[in-house]
Amino acid sequence: MFEFKSAVKENTTIMDAYKQLTVRYRRDIPELFKYNAFIVISDGVNNKYGSFFSPYDFFYAWRKIDENDKEVDGISSLVTMIKGMFRKERLLAIINDFIYFPDSSDKDLKIVCRYPQIFCSK
Repeated sequence: MFEFKSAVKENTTIMDAYKQLTVRYRRDIPELFKYNAFIVISDGVNNKYGSFFSPYDFFYAWRKIDENDKEVDGISSLVTMIKGMFRKERLLAIINDFIYFPDSSDKDLKIVCRYPQIFCSK
């Protein structure tokens, strides 16, 4: 699930995208997230991903396309996320191997890896 806010509207932020997904959509259409692996939020400049159940502080930017690349932030970071995180084989690896669901828990919990963990797993 992706939620994008406009970079040209000063009154919308990446936090607004986070709240829309985790508060409003969770309340209004919870079935949408039943099988969701992770969510992506953006305000056009800041781009982060994380678990639907995570606090905002646990959302991270994807800062490299390949292991030896320089880290990227700002407007170019969305392109970096798409080319790095959503590369077919990498996305499948994240979904298959880098999302943790506890076998038993009394609370909603799902943990998604940070991008350096993908590069360290090789």
